[in-house]
Amino acid sequence: MMKFLVILLSFVCPIVAFGESVFENGTLWKEIRYGTPDGILIVHRYDVFMQEVPGQNRLGFYGHYIEDPNLEFLAYVKTEDNRVYVSEDGTQDWLLIYDFNLQPGEGTTIYHYPYGGSGSRVITTYVECKEIVDSPDYPGLKIMKLEEFESESDRSYPRYGEWLIGIGSADGVLHNGRFQMDGGGSRLVEVLVDGKQVYKNEPTGLKESYEGDGDYFEIKGDKLVIKDPIGSLEWGLYSVDGLIIANGVANGQKCEIDLPSGRSVILKIGSRSYVIVK
Repeated sequence: MMKFLVILLSFVCPIVAFGESVFENGTLWKEIRYGTPDGILIVHRYDVFMQEVPGQNRLGFYGHYIEDPNLEFLAYVKTEDNRVYVSEDGTQDWLLIYDFNLQPGEGTTIYHYPYGGSGSRVITTYVECKEIVDSPDYPGLKIMKLEEFESESDRSYPRYGEWLIGIGSADGVLHNGRFQMDGGGSRLVEVLVDGKQVYKNEPTGLKESYEGDGDYFEIKGDKLVIKDPIGSLEWGLYSVDGLIIANGVANGQKCEIDLPSGRSVILKIGSRSYVIVK
């Protein structure tokens, strides 16, 4: 039976273990972002690259959604003593986004994307390390469990998150804080260094799901049927880590697509995305 994902949260099934920092030239973080604007589930795969800035001997974060191949420059980035900093111009005002040195009871103020760039408001929060535990699935990987507050002095509404030491947040490298906020969410699904996979989580469970059909499609057995579209409607079928399985255009008539057996897929149809779980 097919179900459509409402909130994608339960990620396990690790692949490769390691314990060193991946913040270096050639690293790729893959994440899934989801939200429900106007009550409609929207799911996107977003990639963040760390690579040399063209013509400069400095590193930067670049990002893009899988449906848009154009890389967007996000910030300059550097690491010092197990801390990760970003800067809008790469010359001054280096802002702390990760401090992997924190010990239980210690805290620090961190900055959040877009780091005040393009005239946006600079957002900071205060995170405190509550404990550091061994990953039950990754030998050598440490998980820092965090409690987050609006500031060091304002502790009225705590939130909770995790940093994978040397990797980034379990919610994605750009989502170092502001846990359980902003009306949506994200999840880190894979990390590659120079094309070699060093970390991967596959979705194996759902917090909540519902049965039924989407606005433009329905499930019939092992087939996805795109209903009679008005005009042309582009569609794409992706694996959960963003690899394209099939794509095409429905030109004013029904289109039947064979669904892969036994695995979840992301369907992007028109401007919407869905996760289909078998």
